[in-house]
Amino acid sequence: MKQIKPAAVPNRRRMLGRLRHTFPRLVTLVTVAGLVFTVGCSKDKGDQEPTVTVQVAPVEKTTIEHTVTAQAVLFPRQQAAIVPKISAPVQKFLVAGFQPLTFNLTAGILIDQPKYEPSVVMAKVIAALTTAFSFANRAFALAVSAAEILKLVQAVPGVIAVDLTQLYRTGDPSGPSQTEPLPFLPVLPARWDNLAGAIQPAQLLLLNPLGVTLTEMTS
Repeated sequence: MKQIKPAAVPNRRRMLGRLRHTFPRLVTLVTVAGLVFTVGCSKDKGDQEPTVTVQVAPVEKTTIEHTVTAQAVLFPRQQAAIVPKISAPVQKFLVAGFQPLTFNLTAGILIDQPKYEPSVVMAKVIAALTTAFSFANRAFALAVSAAEILKLVQAVPGVIAVDLTQLYRTGDPSGPSQTEPLPFLPVLPARWDNLAGAIQPAQLLLLNPLGVTLTEMTS
């Protein structure tokens, strides 16, 4: 029988106490490590590889055409300076002008007198017509209608009534003999002329400042 020294017993008790405190921690660390390893190695069956949709279309060879319209006549030197700035390396563009047209009109105006001075009202009517049918306010291939003119003149302060009797293009030989105006004056857009083999420019219809005849009507 081995005799145990009394001094050694406390040391063993201390070691057992440390083991009791340390062992649960070791078990916890091992458990957590196992869970991390399991989660990292597992793969959810619901996860799928991403799908990328690609749209495929056949390549077609076509011709690029574009016409740029501008005011004024472009001489060869100016056109040569403009074209390279708007042309693609594989396609050239043609810069063309437009075909200016003008129209004349004749109308009688009933003025609210003596509240308004006739000469002042007539001047405002001419100014309104000139502004409305100027280059800045009109578009290519835009027709002019008699209703548009009547509405414009009627909106001038001092005008009670308007009687539009003539509406025709400048140069129309039958225009001065009209007894009633045409409903509208048509104009054409830019178009291809098969006979000439070239593009015809768009038409722009403006008011002829010397072709406006206004008379004062009496009630």
